Amino acid sequence: MRFTTRTLTRALTAAGLSLLVAACDIGDGNGIVSLEIVEFEGGTDYEMRADQCEGKLLAAIATFTDGQRVAYTHRVDWSIASGDASLVELQNSFGTTTAAEIVPTLDTTAGDTITVSASYIDLSTTRDISVTDISVESLQIEPANSAVITGETQAVSLIITLSDGTVIDNPARAITSELDDETAFTVGSINVAGQQQLVSTETTGSAEFTATFCARLDGDDASANTLRKTATMQATHYAGDDAELKILQNFNGLGAETVDENIDYRLPTDTSFGIAGQLIFPNGVTRQLSAGSVTWTASDTEGECNDDNACAATIDGLGNISNSTAGTVVIDGSFNTLDDVALSVTDKMTLNIVDINYQTPSFELRDESRATIDTSTDPAVSLTNNTVRVLRFIALLVDDKGTADTGDDETYELPVNPNFVLDDASNADLLTASGSILSASSEGSISSATINISSDLLPGSTEAGFSNNIPSFTLEVHQLEPGNIMIDADGDLNEPRETTATMTVGETLQLQSFLPFAGKDSVLQTGVTNWVVNNTDSEFVNVQNLTSDGLVTALAAGTATVTAKHQFVTANGDTHDSEAEIVITVNAAPAP
Repeated sequence: MRFTTRTLTRALTAAGLSLLVAACDIGDGNGIVSLEIVEFEGGTDYEMRADQCEGKLLAAIATFTDGQRVAYTHRVDWSIASGDASLVELQNSFGTTTAAEIVPTLDTTAGDTITVSASYIDLSTTRDISVTDISVESLQIEPANSAVITGETQAVSLIITLSDGTVIDNPARAITSELDDETAFTVGSINVAGQQQLVSTETTGSAEFTATFCARLDGDDASANTLRKTATMQATHYAGDDAELKILQNFNGLGAETVDENIDYRLPTDTSFGIAGQLIFPNGVTRQLSAGSVTWTASDTEGECNDDNACAATIDGLGNISNSTAGTVVIDGSFNTLDDVALSVTDKMTLNIVDINYQTPSFELRDESRATIDTSTDPAVSLTNNTVRVLRFIALLVDDKGTADTGDDETYELPVNPNFVLDDASNADLLTASGSILSASSEGSISSATINISSDLLPGSTEAGFSNNIPSFTLEVHQLEPGNIMIDADGDLNEPRETTATMTVGETLQLQSFLPFAGKDSVLQTGVTNWVVNNTDSEFVNVQNLTSDGLVTALAAGTATVTAKHQFVTANGDTHDSEAEIVITVNAAPAP
């Protein structure tokens, strides 16, 4: 379960005020028969950690003679009846107490019980809070390395990972932050997502941002606080003309890639593709630009494509390319930064739009890792109950006219949007299909599915029929637990079992995680895996969990162990916990 300060902030303002109004409508407390202390966010475990420096939030509920239950958090007197903890009353912008925050002390230990008291006139109640043995494993900052242009603000996420795998996003009340130099940045406010904002000044440069967890428990003896954890990130402030503007393309459906200036991209007529803009900074940070922020133009030998010059392809303001006839088109783009620097794409994209002479296309079904699925196996695809598979379908179009310079046949990979149809209607209770998404809904044995696509999805499809060439495949839905999670570190998605990796300071490494299921399927799980760096070595690498799942950044020479933790829940509610480790050796950067 994730706890975010955004939810808390909204609750402390809007909800807190509405509860105050409700209480005032009742009167001056006449007719109260009992008080109850409850968890502010609705939980019922009444537990906290010994290092829960983000605090435990409580509220008070009054029950009246007519059965009404009204929030009385702002009217009761709060105190710690027993146990090692402190209590802080949190207030909204109107000065009204909306929650009581219980914070442990340096003497709080697992197994303790903290008793909290709330009283109003002659009524009082208590609530015992148990201290668990769960603790914070790591504090991380995302991103680990940032780049902004003058006028921009960098939003920084602060994330703590607990020993049970729970991730807590942006526990602002538990973390202090500072910059080692405020020439290029200043520490701004917390945004609505609970992220710390770093605001660029008028001066370019770099600064190290440090976040400290549990600093609030220092008291008179900071050295006694063994709960403190720190993390750092490097923020760099550039002028707009320091960045490069590049084009991202995904013509083969295998993921966005930067345009290669040495390639003339060949695309079939009567197809549509999208491109995007990407900023690349000197420190290696990249940023994909939002659709519409780049101004795109297409041109040919006659000039810019417009109503007076019909080209082989056109491009709209969102980067969508539409091909109509054979010919050559050059795509260019520009982007204006906040400091009024006009950037043009570093490498223009040359598109050769070609008519392809194919008779019957062939097709491939690919999994989440983009590996080809053998549809002749039984089962070809497996799902575990309550899971979802998102598969890709690729049309392979062979141009038997050959390329102009070699005469060899050329194959075009064209992603198409399939519609999976279950062959047996009785399988509706087993799984459902929506487009290319398969969802398992109950346990079952073997089923089969047919892939339907519309003939107008392929260029030139009227030249020959292809319906009989589309493969069907079998599926299996089961309740068996998956095997232990596996880590891939080298990009070979067919063998995701790496236990070691080597990096150089400044490099990044994308880790991916997989769960093996029946039918030899290995389902990508990177985005729902908790990635943890062991505390003693966290100074050497940083692992991002949110914006770039499993992305490792090498910070300093040394060795670090990264653990992938995953919990799988079966249909009957049983949990399957597994983890895998990879040891990363970071070498010093070579001397210039």
